[in-house]
Amino acid sequence: MGTALLLSFREGLEAALVLGIVLGVLRRIGQEGRAWGVWLGAGLAGLVSLAAGVGLHALGLAFEGRAEARVEQSPVI
Repeated sequence: MGTALLLSFREGLEAALVLGIVLGVLRRIGQEGRAWGVWLGAGLAGLVSLAAGVGLHALGLAFEGRAEARVEQSPVI
């Protein structure tokens, strides 16, 4: 659980850094009015990510026995 929390925190920081860079560039070139598109994209990405996580979690709960063991196996990269 701790590893997943640390990984999620790191990914969140990376996303915030990218958003900050894109919004900073928009401000520098005088296109602050286009920032809504950046925020819309970030919000939609968050919703899709949340839906995928809930869906994968529900899918994982649906399996039992050998199928569950098969789904939970993760390759070491």
